[in-house]
Amino acid sequence: MIAGSRILFAWPGLTGFTGPCWRALQRDFDVRVKCIAAVNVPADSSRAYAKESCFEGIDFKMVPKVGFADWVALREEVTAFSPDILFITGWSVPVNRFLVTDAAFRSIPKVFQMDMPWAFRPRKIAARFILRRYLRNFNAAFVPGAFSARYARWLGFCGERPVYTGLLATDDAFFEDAVPTSNTPSFLYVGRYSSEKGVDLLVDAYCLYAENVAEPWPLDFAGAGPLGRALFPTEEIAVGRGLIRNLGFQQPSSLPLLYASHAAFILPSRSESWGVALAEAAARGLPLICTDACGGRAELIRTSGPDANGYVARAGSARSLAAAMAQMHNLSPEEHRRFAAASRRLAAPYSASLWAERVARIVREVGRKS
Repeated sequence: MIAGSRILFAWPGLTGFTGPCWRALQRDFDVRVKCIAAVNVPADSSRAYAKESCFEGIDFKMVPKVGFADWVALREEVTAFSPDILFITGWSVPVNRFLVTDAAFRSIPKVFQMDMPWAFRPRKIAARFILRRYLRNFNAAFVPGAFSARYARWLGFCGERPVYTGLLATDDAFFEDAVPTSNTPSFLYVGRYSSEKGVDLLVDAYCLYAENVAEPWPLDFAGAGPLGRALFPTEEIAVGRGLIRNLGFQQPSSLPLLYASHAAFILPSRSESWGVALAEAAARGLPLICTDACGGRAELIRTSGPDANGYVARAGSARSLAAAMAQMHNLSPEEHRRFAAASRRLAAPYSASLWAERVARIVREVGRKS
């Protein structure tokens, strides 16, 4: 039993899916959750997200990601909360490092959270040795899926310091019966408008796709970011017989209906640790397209067999993305229904309620060993 436990999460930034997960943990297991979120610019982040509704019912504190210096007050606040276990994300945020290394919290069990996948690169290989002293403070690791689990094992988590998967999840609302709000099939992208997300490639891919099919589906973008002004000078852009639409930033509460109004989801990332948006779209019953740079493809996409639900394109290739879009476009209605059902099956383990069960298991097992 973990009822009555006090659990602290140190999380980088504001992410809409975390609030429902933390609420499910409090609701289902009668625990208290506190979150410390390190953000780049608290005022800007707070304006983008409807923080009060996203994190309603959570003891939630925002601090600057850089430049924070009020360590005494933070120590007193965390000590007053008296956590039984700490879930700390990564190593790059000063506040998170403080919670791991400060003497006041030395005896508290700690779980290392990360979403970085394994890659044979010098910096990732060197991290095992550079971070050895820091990582010794942790009793276990919590990661999204297979690719990041491999990296956690490289960093030294195994045996008495186990690796748990299933770090990232989606609001249970995504799993409710979808009521389509449009009879016109269309593609959807949800996420940041940034280079690593590949949104510029997706625009190029759509131009190629629209040239090669008779009646191209519209492509909708929902999000915000540094490439927004360059890519979307107007809200609608005609591309031959096709159409690109910029829907702008969407609050988490509006996303389930947004997904339900589209026929397929695309994540064109050049780099993607896992891809929560993939899980959200799959939970809502959308066939998927992603690149081979997306870590979540191992758990969320099948390209063949009875659970086939989408296509995987080459990262950085607009032509490969366009080919996947054409394949999706040419599915028969029956094939599209099969893909949609398979997406729901593959997303099923990633609900907020099941996430809460995974965390409860970690709290029980790590606490017992400490």
